[in-house]
Amino acid sequence: MHYQFPGFTIAYAVSAVLCFISAGMAWRRRANSGSIPFALLMLSLTIWSFASIFEAGAMTVHGKIFWSKCQYFGITNVSPLWIIFSAEYTGRNKILTDKTRWIIWVIPFVTLFLALTNELHHLIWTDVSVISDVFHLGYYTHGIVFFVHVVFSYVCLLAGTIWLVKSFLKGKKNRRLQTIFFVIVVIISWTANILYILKMIPIPGLDITPLSFSLIALVMPWSISRYKLFDLVPIARDTLLGSMVEGVIVIDPNDIVLEINPAALDILSYDGPQPVGQSIRKIFCKYGEVIEQFKVKNDLQTEVDIPGDPPRIIDLRITSINEEENTIGQLIVFRDISKKKEAQKAEKDQRDFTEALADTAAVINSSLVINDVLDRILENVAKVVPHEAADIALVTDEGTAQFVKVKNPEKSNSMEYLLSLSFDLLKVENFKRMAETHQTIIIADTHEDKNWEAFEKSEWIRSYLGAPILYQGKLLGFINLSVGTPNFFKPEHAERLEIFANYAATAITNAKLYSETRFRAEEMSILYEVSLAIAAGVGLEKTTQAVFRQLQKVIPIDLFFLALYEPTEKKVSYFMYQKNGERIEIEPFYLMQKPSLTRYVAQKKETIYIADFKAEDAEVKEDEIIKMPGFDIRAFLGIPLILRGEVIGVLSVQASHQDAYNANQIRLVETIAQQTSIAMDNAKLFERMQEMAITDSLTGLYNRRYFYMVLDNEFERAKRYQTPLSLIMIDIDHFKKVNDKFGHLVGDDVLRSMSEICMKLLRQSDNMFRYGGEEFMIILPGTKQEEAFNVAERIRIIIEEAVIKTKKGNVKTTLSIGVSEYGESHSEPSEFIESADRTMYEAKKAGRNCVRVFSEK
Repeated sequence: MHYQFPGFTIAYAVSAVLCFISAGMAWRRRANSGSIPFALLMLSLTIWSFASIFEAGAMTVHGKIFWSKCQYFGITNVSPLWIIFSAEYTGRNKILTDKTRWIIWVIPFVTLFLALTNELHHLIWTDVSVISDVFHLGYYTHGIVFFVHVVFSYVCLLAGTIWLVKSFLKGKKNRRLQTIFFVIVVIISWTANILYILKMIPIPGLDITPLSFSLIALVMPWSISRYKLFDLVPIARDTLLGSMVEGVIVIDPNDIVLEINPAALDILSYDGPQPVGQSIRKIFCKYGEVIEQFKVKNDLQTEVDIPGDPPRIIDLRITSINEEENTIGQLIVFRDISKKKEAQKAEKDQRDFTEALADTAAVINSSLVINDVLDRILENVAKVVPHEAADIALVTDEGTAQFVKVKNPEKSNSMEYLLSLSFDLLKVENFKRMAETHQTIIIADTHEDKNWEAFEKSEWIRSYLGAPILYQGKLLGFINLSVGTPNFFKPEHAERLEIFANYAATAITNAKLYSETRFRAEEMSILYEVSLAIAAGVGLEKTTQAVFRQLQKVIPIDLFFLALYEPTEKKVSYFMYQKNGERIEIEPFYLMQKPSLTRYVAQKKETIYIADFKAEDAEVKEDEIIKMPGFDIRAFLGIPLILRGEVIGVLSVQASHQDAYNANQIRLVETIAQQTSIAMDNAKLFERMQEMAITDSLTGLYNRRYFYMVLDNEFERAKRYQTPLSLIMIDIDHFKKVNDKFGHLVGDDVLRSMSEICMKLLRQSDNMFRYGGEEFMIILPGTKQEEAFNVAERIRIIIEEAVIKTKKGNVKTTLSIGVSEYGESHSEPSEFIESADRTMYEAKKAGRNCVRVFSEK
């Protein structure tokens, strides 16, 4: 064949190349709907344009017919591929059933077959000639099948175009631009083909249809690259995505937005430029922290807090889009669940509120211990009214308020301070308002409220909510909630707190009634126990301990004492006990010697209650008295013990916190004090009787009965701990002669004088006893035989030198003394006594007026 290519074939070549490039770009995105038919459509246009080059360059009829037949490999595929592409791209896949696809291809296949065999029937071209001019164009006379195919092609082009126009009317801005491009290039190609068929081209035989493909080839790569034509979901999804309440964003591996629906823009409050084709981090930069949080997470479902006014909560799902084993993007679906969360929170709050009320009611019905009930009330308040600190203050009978419960004090470290605080209701404005109005109050911002009065360590409080605790119109106290954020508490919080305040009023009233009833019962029990102790006559110390133990059951006591006054000696002696029951030893002292609370109460002869030593109006100041070292006493209660009109002592209870005792407790202590006065008198009588039972009435020494008791104890102690123990036995020499010469009264004087002299020579730990007649025993604990001998010798010498003056004259006498030390030969106390007795008789045998020591040899 001979070829001569006109200049316009260059346009055909450019069109073929660009259409081929478009086919390749679309094929790379073949996973998306519409990509494959569009790629094949571009390939068909490539074949059509390529064949048109050689058809225009052929110089013979035979050559032009050959390349025209080649053109039909592209021409017959354009129409069916266009309709298939339009259907897939606009979401009309249901039309493309297997049967429909076969029907669409019937006419193209038949046309192609008839074109290839045109010489046999001339149904495509009835005549073909070459125009003898500068271009040597072919001039075709078309047969009937050609026009049938033209009609079929135009129907397909029209249907596909209509579908695209409809999508243009419904689609988003970026979709509309793509659709406009499609429709424009189709109309241009369509127009060019009509002009060729109707022979309206100025140059006879020139087919400008392939030339129009150049425009398509130029537009398509730009549309695929700029608007991500086949990186996006099909247009048909726009309607679905547009109607979805969930936000949908599709991004590629480089975080470029490929698709976004209106709901997503609305949820994220975006009103900037078109986001498609831009980085998600750039267009949603204000949510950068949220995006960074999930940038490395491919598949997840979670809830995310979105900052803003108001803040929102979204349910976020991220799903990877995979092709084979590669991730080609991510599908992000989210929805605003703020209202749902609010509803759930409201439902939960109501449920918690109901449960808290039920629990509080159960506690009130099951417990009458006020501390337990108040603890549970504050715990349940925390479940339904958010706060950072909470406390309960109760009103006293004197009109003051005292904090009794503090919860969550960590923010201000103020628990100890609040619990020690007592204040006048009328001097604190917010409490005064609640007391007068009986209404719950909210202080939105304490820094802006001129009536707000802050306690020490409460400067951090910015928002306050308080509710009065009322029972039958009587003010019992307050529940107080605080936070460090202004404008925090709402009216619904006040309504809920008021309900809990009503529960607290019932609980406090019940607990008070129970407490009073219990106090009365304990009071009767204490009085009964004290009366038993009085009746038992068990001595001063045991009676004092009994009173202390009984009082500890009902009132707080950190220090207790019973001071007994001896009028004859003007001294006061103490039975003092600390909280753990341990006795504190205090030496007796003269009552008027130094200032003391005991002297103050005794002089006043009335009950003295000092609620707080540190108070400015305290009756007695701390620096005016001598205090017990190691005890920081704040409250003091002292009651004089009066018997037969005379003060015989003082009973006192003391506490380390202020306002420790109420009127009922003071009355109880006063009643016990009256009984204690009688008890002390009886105890003194008991001790005197007990002392008489173990004391020799003549000499004042312990008697023989008590000697055996003491010796048994000392003997066991020496035996157990292997400590020294010595025993001295004394006999007055020739005492019978003294009685015979001077009489028994003088003999009694001698016994008393001798006893007094010996007692002055003994240690405080030693004990001397009248054993019988003129015989005496001395027990020396912790003393060895040599030391005991020295004691005995000193006694003998002093008595020998002493002159005992009596009414009947002076009397001199001597002593025979035996000394024995506890040893292995003494298995029983009686053996110990016997050894001393035997040694004393050895002294008598030795001539009297001497000391002999026991030897185990």
